[in-house]
Amino acid sequence: MAFPRSIFLPFALPDTDETEIDEIAEAVRSGWVTTGPKTHQFEQEFAAYVGAKHAIAVNSCTAAMHLALEAIGLRAGDEVGATLAVAPLAVAPHPPGAPGRANGK
Repeated sequence: MAFPRSIFLPFALPDTDETEIDEIAEAVRSGWVTTGPKTHQFEQEFAAYVGAKHAIAVNSCTAAMHLALEAIGLRAGDEVGATLAVAPLAVAPHPPGAPGRANGK
């Protein structure tokens, strides 16, 4: 498929400097590119920055929303309200015991 533009137009350009590139390279060289020491360090520093006792890094907003709903004890039959700006699938929770979950009825 030919592109209608002669010059590539990126969706978003990375905004990184050499310090960030060095941190990325260090993480890749360490073999820990997911939930290793850098993630733990980020969680601790983020918790301190926002004044929280704990922080957990996740891979998406959807994962964060699911954790938040678990943390407040959402159960089957509970109602959840959300703004229209939230992705519908992200707010279609499946609390423990709800139909559609592996442990659900």
